[in-house]
Amino acid sequence: MAPVLVPLTVLLNAVGWVLGIELAGHLTATRLNVPPLQVLVGMRLVETVVLGYLLKSRGGLAGIDSAGWRHGIGRGLVWSAGIAVATCGGFLLCRLIDVNPLPMVRVALPSQALDRWLFLAVGGGIGPVAEELFFRGAVFGYLRRWGAWPAVFVSAAVFAGLHASATVPVTQLAGGLLFAAAREREQSILTPLVIHLTGNWALFALSFLFP
Repeated sequence: MAPVLVPLTVLLNAVGWVLGIELAGHLTATRLNVPPLQVLVGMRLVETVVLGYLLKSRGGLAGIDSAGWRHGIGRGLVWSAGIAVATCGGFLLCRLIDVNPLPMVRVALPSQALDRWLFLAVGGGIGPVAEELFFRGAVFGYLRRWGAWPAVFVSAAVFAGLHASATVPVTQLAGGLLFAAAREREQSILTPLVIHLTGNWALFALSFLFP
C-alpha cells in the first residue's frame, strides 16, 4: 500500500491553526480567568475538528474508510495487548532488581473531582485524537515523502519536544516512536490512536491505584 503523503500547504495550515487555537486558549485562561482544564477541553475539541477537516479534504487520513476502520482498530488492540505484556515483564524485571518503576510512568492527577474528570476526558479521549491527527497525520504524513525512518524519528522528536514539560519525557519519546512505527507499519492513523488511548488510560489507572 502506497504511503499517504500530506502536502506542505496542509502541514502549514495545521501548524497555523494549532498555534492560533493554543494562543486563543492561553488568552482565554489568563484574561477571562477561565479554569485551564476547561479551556484545554475546548482547545482539543476545536483542534480535532479543524485538523480532521484539513486532512480529510486532502486525503491525509490513512486508514479512514469503510474497509480500513476494522483493520486499524483491530491492529491497535493487538499492538496494545503486546505492549501490555512487555510492560508487565519490564515491571517484573524492575522489581526483581529492587527498582520501583512507578515514578517513571506516574501521572499527577488533579485532586478535585471535576478537574479529574476533565483531565481524564482530555488525556483519555479528545487529547489523543487531536495529537494523532497532528503528529501522525499532518507531521508524519508530510515527512513520509523522505522515507519511513525520517518520518518516524523526526515526528517522534517533535512529539516529545512539545511534551517537554511532562514529568515523564522518556515515556513521551518512547510513545512517539511507538505511535509513529505503528502508523507506518499498519498504514492507518487509527492504530496509533488506539495505542495512545489505551496507553494513557493505563497510565492514569496506575497513577490512581498507586498515588
